[in-house]
Amino acid sequence: MICKLVCYGKEQGVKMQNLAFVLCYTNEDGKWKQIEALCSCLGCGAKRLGSADVDQCVGVLAGMKTGELQRGQEKRKAPLAYQQAEILVFVGFADEKLDFFLRAYRQAGIAPILLKAILTPHNCNWSVYELTLELMREHIAMTMERRKTDESDRSSR
Repeated sequence: MICKLVCYGKEQGVKMQNLAFVLCYTNEDGKWKQIEALCSCLGCGAKRLGSADVDQCVGVLAGMKTGELQRGQEKRKAPLAYQQAEILVFVGFADEKLDFFLRAYRQAGIAPILLKAILTPHNCNWSVYELTLELMREHIAMTMERRKTDESDRSSR
């Protein structure tokens, strides 16, 4: 099956076994098996990423051909001692299916993965490392904003 993805103004066909699938990096075999089983139950695919994929382009890992991606600036490579954080990247998920997946993930009791992204035209050229750094920045910013809001709520009481 082919899913159409527009990346930097170019439409590319992304080959997939199922319309929607998840790219997942985790070192925990038990968690991976749970995620893989959940994906199977929900009719979507799952692909486990390994440490060798950290410097790979997310779009390529999602099935896009290298020639279809825009050649841009040189990708930042992960430092040698870099420990990849757990991450889920959703490919070809409609909003409703993503909501359903996340609800089913929680209900299945699978340990949380904090860093999540949807493959977009903006991030399809990024490496897994670059995507992870951006998600970490966003997570930290949201956490700090939440703390400010909580502190503001407490002080107004």
